[in-house]
Amino acid sequence: MSEATSESNGEGEYVRTEGGRFAAGTRAGPGRPPMSSPMGKFREVLWSEIKEHDIASAIQTLRDVMSDPKAKPADRIAAAREMLDRSAGRPLPTDLADLVEQAERLAVQRQEPEGDQ
Repeated sequence: MSEATSESNGEGEYVRTEGGRFAAGTRAGPGRPPMSSPMGKFREVLWSEIKEHDIASAIQTLRDVMSDPKAKPADRIAAAREMLDRSAGRPLPTDLADLVEQAERLAVQRQEPEGDQ
């Protein structure tokens, strides 16, 4: 086990391992308050101004573009992609999904008693 060191920032003790990581049992700090950055403040104003009918209108615009036979195919595909990305979520890259499956298999194998394999 690595040796832990202690440091204080005036607000409390933070125990770290030799590698610089927080030691087990160290209480987390308060972090940054939500919406404290300039972008966070912008989002807060934006969310306060967006109404339910604005969201419905944006969705209808995407539907209109997707179903417009005169729209460019690229625009129709982009509108469809936006609808799917926002509703179903963006698909994971295949290699990442494969890595997750491998990790899950390893986790299951490690949980099984040695005689059950």
